[in-house]
Amino acid sequence: MVTVTTGSLSRVFVAVFAWFAFGLSIGSYSFVHAYQDGWVRVEVARDTWVSDFSSERNGSNGAAPRLKLKSIQELSIIDFQPGDFKGKEIAEAKLMLKVAADKPIERVTLSTITADWVEGNGTSYQVVPGASTFRHRSHPKETWYGSDFTAVCIGQGNSLYASVDAKPAKESGWVELDIPPELLLARLHGLSYGIVLMDDTGSTWTRKGDEFKLELFPNRYVYSRDSNRSSSPYIRVRFAPNKPAEPKKESLSSLKDLRYLPPEKQDPRPRLQWQFDTTALTNVIGFRATMNGEAVGPYWVPSIRSHRKGVFTMPLEELLANDSGTSAKFSIAAVSKSGVMSDTASIEVPILKKEELPALLKPIP
Repeated sequence: MVTVTTGSLSRVFVAVFAWFAFGLSIGSYSFVHAYQDGWVRVEVARDTWVSDFSSERNGSNGAAPRLKLKSIQELSIIDFQPGDFKGKEIAEAKLMLKVAADKPIERVTLSTITADWVEGNGTSYQVVPGASTFRHRSHPKETWYGSDFTAVCIGQGNSLYASVDAKPAKESGWVELDIPPELLLARLHGLSYGIVLMDDTGSTWTRKGDEFKLELFPNRYVYSRDSNRSSSPYIRVRFAPNKPAEPKKESLSSLKDLRYLPPEKQDPRPRLQWQFDTTALTNVIGFRATMNGEAVGPYWVPSIRSHRKGVFTMPLEELLANDSGTSAKFSIAAVSKSGVMSDTASIEVPILKKEELPALLKPIP
């Protein structure tokens, strides 16, 4: 039997997501620095890069003085302290990068990452136990949800992304990239663990008369936080003016028609489905979910961009695979860009045995 209830999910997430709301300090070091022009400098708190080259897939670069962007083969990850943004409205944000080689940074995809990661202390693709690599979230024991790094970023794993042009900054050798505020807000509200950087330019070529020169996936470098502060990447943010002392209480639409869809021939996955008012989506950053009272990671929860005419679908087969019970309770709530949570919708779903599931399609040998 399927039952649906409504209520408040806020308390469930207080402990789970509390660390997202506080900045980190090391000794007397501050991760936030204000400028006189109204912009704020937010330091990168951790960074690394991962590589899909055959001999480098298990290597880590968390302590390297540079970050590398090499099209789809090598990608970088940065993170900041989300507490620096708590209670503030982001008007503009820019990622500042200092180029560390002769190849320019021209266009970059910026993406949320829906699994936590470990910076580690490796350089030059060192194999460091526990550090994140292209193959492993934590080498060598834990993969990226049974796949590789691409499963949790750039549209996969319910991540958000945007492709932006790199513009020359005022400071010589630097470039700036406009960061869509939703990528920062996803981090603040527990739906992401940083920002992934992928070079969009890729291979380039030049031609002079009959001479043709192809550069296949050239190496592009920027300085990392392990270089020095004068060269390390950072985020420039301009916050909107403070709101009145007693702003009107924000109201947020709740999701509707939460239902369980059993496996069928057309779709052999057990799944949840719900509706949300598309006119209210502009004020929403995403959804949070719990299963039997435990928080479900953002990798599993539909992103705000994944709906079809306001209908969201959440597959359950992997979440339920290791549960030995006969049923599981899921609770879903929407989260606004300012952190307000909607009322919760809850549903009890059956846990089916493998023999009760339709056979999945298999590739032809």
